[in-house]
Amino acid sequence: LLGTPHLVILDEPTANMDPRGRAETLALLRSVSREHGTSVIFSTHLLPEVERVADSILFLEDGRVLLCGRLEDVRATEGTRLEVRVEDPAAFLASWNRQHPDAPGTLRGDVIEVPIGKDERRVLSAINKLAHDQKNEILHLGRARVTLEDLYLAALAKAIRMAGGARIERPMSLPLANSPSTARCSSVTGTSLHG
Repeated sequence: LLGTPHLVILDEPTANMDPRGRAETLALLRSVSREHGTSVIFSTHLLPEVERVADSILFLEDGRVLLCGRLEDVRATEGTRLEVRVEDPAAFLASWNRQHPDAPGTLRGDVIEVPIGKDERRVLSAINKLAHDQKNEILHLGRARVTLEDLYLAALAKAIRMAGGARIERPMSLPLANSPSTARCSSVTGTSLHG
């Protein structure tokens, strides 16, 4: 980092560090990016670290791009979900997934997460109608906090569905719709901080 380079590329920069060392390293990388205008690209399997410092992300699986874009764009486009708690989550989820195969819900403990998509009112209406039809009281309904791990797993599941459930054998890119950063993603690998 001496000499204020324009670009720094790091592979697992916080691997095998204790929590304090990780925090200091991430703070240093963020500082170099913000204060000196250095672009930092790093690869990591520790997605919470990415959430703390990155402006843009690129998810790879077997060398193929699954998802790419500015973190705020990815969250806004791909990461908007509702949490639903009902008296009988298994019955609700089974019916929801039959009725909405294009927007399947997932069960985490007793909470069902449902993707909002582009029409939040339609999804809210469908949730209320299904719960009413089942006489399945809604105990909680609100926005879910979506992590990068959630986004990665959803992107991977989408790629597998697009490949017909088979192992992904061909290069596949799933760019974000209307994302201004999609063009940048074709030539970038890793997770980046941009100054």
